[in-house]
Amino acid sequence: MAKKIIFGIIGLLVVIVIISGCSPKSKESFDKGKEAGKATANQQSQTQENKTPQQIFEEIGKKTSDKSSVLAQEEDGQWVVINTLTGGSELGLSGAKSLARDFIFGVYASGLPINQAGITIASDTGKYYRAYVGANQAKLESPETWSKPSSEVGPTIFYDWLKKVQTGRNDEDLANSTYLETNLE
Repeated sequence: MAKKIIFGIIGLLVVIVIISGCSPKSKESFDKGKEAGKATANQQSQTQENKTPQQIFEEIGKKTSDKSSVLAQEEDGQWVVINTLTGGSELGLSGAKSLARDFIFGVYASGLPINQAGITIASDTGKYYRAYVGANQAKLESPETWSKPSSEVGPTIFYDWLKKVQTGRNDEDLANSTYLETNLE
């Protein structure tokens, strides 16, 4: 998230430089634009710094689905973050893959120390989808991978990766508890 903000500010500054280069008051315009960019960066940085990890994870959940119920618990300096979506109509496998990918990627991209991130999606019809990724399996990928958009690492790629690296459910060792369970197939 912080990288996106920084890249957004850099993009804004580039646009300001281009526009100010076309203006007769280019030096004055550039200085004003530069100060505005600094103010925006400081405001966004302060906003992010003022949020608790719980608030950050809840935001990630709400971006995934309005029906998200996120539980985040700190254990030994690392976070276990679980999103539960219950009720409602059945999503189907592709919808569940997409929600799982977006939530788990968002949690690991937060930059906070994560022990495990997971999502459980359950419909009123008894269909379910559970995807959980422990920190040790997440570390198999570079930190940059978790910040990539779904156009680069889509839900199916993530689903296939998860099936390949899953270690099984292990409530005693969440960092090594990576699994996928579903009856949507």
